[in-house]
Amino acid sequence: MSIATVSYKGHRYPFEIMNQCVGLYFRFPMSFREIEEHQRRIVSWLTATPPWSISWCSAVFCWTMKSFENVSWVLKSGIDVAVEAVAPPDATFEGGKVFGFAGCNQYVGSYTLDGATLDVGDDFATTRMGCGDIVNAAERAYLAALGRVRAWRWENGELALLDADDVEVLRYRPAPLVGSWVVTGLHQGDAFASPLAGTQITATFDESGALSGSAGCNIYNAPYSADAGEIEISEPATTEMFCGEPDGIMAQEAAYLAALPTTVRYRLDRDSLKLSSVERTIVSYQRAAAT
Repeated sequence: MSIATVSYKGHRYPFEIMNQCVGLYFRFPMSFREIEEHQRRIVSWLTATPPWSISWCSAVFCWTMKSFENVSWVLKSGIDVAVEAVAPPDATFEGGKVFGFAGCNQYVGSYTLDGATLDVGDDFATTRMGCGDIVNAAERAYLAALGRVRAWRWENGELALLDADDVEVLRYRPAPLVGSWVVTGLHQGDAFASPLAGTQITATFDESGALSGSAGCNIYNAPYSADAGEIEISEPATTEMFCGEPDGIMAQEAAYLAALPTTVRYRLDRDSLKLSSVERTIVSYQRAAAT
């Protein structure tokens, strides 16, 4: 006897919430209205918490959900948006502001969030570059679609944005870390400062989950995993050279290598990257120039 796979495709709430509420409906004498209110309260509670991964367990069920805020998203598909015609637009939702790259110009707008309801305003401020008819048309289509957003949902690790009729208008994937980066700032001791003059610290994140680079003196490598703003970096392995100049280079290297395994979040803004521990930003990078 085979068991059919349960699917809630097309519903705005995450699969895990639907699964729990359906279970509650059949297990307890709850009305459909009570189930809907239960869904709304769970999502409202989760989106009101800090943007760290939230684990919640009950006697009925246990699950994990992430906030889509404070994460860099890159457009994957969209209604009336010719994604292939432009450099992919992106979006970051943070503190009631949505901002990013629209295909030609930078933009900023506003939004309100209440549980699964995401109301994005249609009055965007943008820079005023011109990029040709095709790119300009794609940008206008993207901003028009974003201004119609009234709800959101998770689906297979991607962010789907829906209009007032629950029709998907935009879909994003987390911005990828893959590429080469150069450190621009490092938290060492009680301060966050630029690397020492005459030193360069680098990082390359590859698609296989390997991080490597120069820590200023020695070469290092470490496995990593990243997903929607969250990242875990293992203890780095390094070569064992000693560098005497400039003064402080080895202390700087030690601080950098010690910081990497404490990373829990990353923030990507096209050509800049920040790694953060639970307490603070610990490393900042800029994308390395193409060679």
